[in-house]
Amino acid sequence: MSVERSSLAAMAGAMAHRGPDGDGLWVSKKMPVGFAHRRLTIIDLSEDATQPMSNEDGTVWVTYNGEIYNHLALRRELIQAGHRFRTDHSDTEVLVHGYEQWGIDGLLDRLQGMFGFAIWDEKINKLFLVRDRVGIKPVYFTKRAGSFLFASEIKALFAEGTATPEVAPAALYHYLTYLTTPAPMTMFDGVYKLPAGICMEIDAGGKMTARRYWDAVPGKGIKDNEIRNLTDRAREEFFTAGIRKHLNQAVEKRMMSDVPYGAFLSGGIDSSVNVALMSRFTDKPVNTFTVGFEDHQHLNEIDEARRVAKLFNTNHHEVLVNETDMMDYLSNLVHQQDEPLADWVCIPLYFVSKLASDSGVKVVQVGEGSDEQFCGYNGYMKYLELHRRYYGPFQKLLPKSVQRGISGLAGLMAKNWPNSEIYADAVHRAAGDREAFWSGAIAFWESQKDPLLPGFHGQ
Repeated sequence: MSVERSSLAAMAGAMAHRGPDGDGLWVSKKMPVGFAHRRLTIIDLSEDATQPMSNEDGTVWVTYNGEIYNHLALRRELIQAGHRFRTDHSDTEVLVHGYEQWGIDGLLDRLQGMFGFAIWDEKINKLFLVRDRVGIKPVYFTKRAGSFLFASEIKALFAEGTATPEVAPAALYHYLTYLTTPAPMTMFDGVYKLPAGICMEIDAGGKMTARRYWDAVPGKGIKDNEIRNLTDRAREEFFTAGIRKHLNQAVEKRMMSDVPYGAFLSGGIDSSVNVALMSRFTDKPVNTFTVGFEDHQHLNEIDEARRVAKLFNTNHHEVLVNETDMMDYLSNLVHQQDEPLADWVCIPLYFVSKLASDSGVKVVQVGEGSDEQFCGYNGYMKYLELHRRYYGPFQKLLPKSVQRGISGLAGLMAKNWPNSEIYADAVHRAAGDREAFWSGAIAFWESQKDPLLPGFHGQ
């Protein structure tokens, strides 16, 4: 088995849009291993920082997508330990020397950032494939015809030539629930995505092992003894101070860039807080970008965004889109996403991203995840009430045999009684000793999916 440079080039070429600023390719002289890379320059724009990148003797190689926010502090620590850097301030090189100094576990323990990267260690003939803690950066992989392939986009895997796109029915079944295919599945049979917080190792014989190196729960947050004896007022002040501290730290560290940066501004709480904090850490106006709708003006938040932009004296940009713009973009959306994500926000997100790119801004901060973190959706409260009134009493008061019987009746009811699916699902989950809440983005309930994909229930 050999690695064809032409195959690597084809894979990288399929992702040229991800890295328009340069490319690189490396093939091992000892083993059938090779990396190809497309570069988007954000930190250390010099040629010295091109990838794939190696250590001094070429025994450790890395290809990497993302940003390491604490790379300067790690670099200082590594220099003190005797490592010599050839780049001025590349965060990529920190991965190389950090792996040499601390090993893969020690490196992952220290990294703060968003990343997907692969490290090849020629001394032990092992590949390490890693995705960041919460899965901001994508990592896809497949094993076909005796080869292990990985990339930042699925289309690159197909560009190699041995993999063919075929729908995975089980993934489609889950997609209809979650609006996306949950990791490690993708919509394509035999193609997988590395879950968040996972490190995978592949040895020279192709054996794959994976482990979770980080998890949000349990034990990663506030300890009970910190808040146990606090009054309600003191507890509120404790949480408020903590949230403000972490927000300030999170925003400041993400402003690390050698190229222009900005923020998407909707005028809502999330993005407005982001812009307000960004303004604290720069003496220049923050670049802000807003998208609006010409033919659905009741959805617009342009006026709110303008007020925030004026308050913080930002360098504000706006774009208005209409139905024709959206329809013209749909075919490109399918190509760009690789696999479907059933969230209509993907369309306006493209246009506001293009606005930022056309304005010369490469890096943007986005206020996302706040509703999920702070229960900002009405549906969350609905599930809490559902648990109190139905799920809890159902599990506590009824024998299992009765629970199962009622669950079957509830399923039949859901098929014939509109808008009853959420209650039938709660009964079904309680009878099966499954958690009451599994997602705030349910598109199709179990009773609705069964007729569409018979035979895949519960997979």
